[in-house]
Amino acid sequence: ARARNKRVDRVPDKHVIHRLADRRPEWYSKIIEPHGLQPPNRD
Repeated sequence: ARARNKRVDRVPDKHVIHRLADRRPEWYSKIIEPHGLQPPNRD
């Protein structure tokens, strides 16, 4: 089995994403924290 590519070069040498190295797990809790926003009406 071959390993998946963990690096994405959208624009070579300008816009590169490292799927594992660019993760920020310390921010994950901030994304899922409760908030005071009301959901939109679905009438």
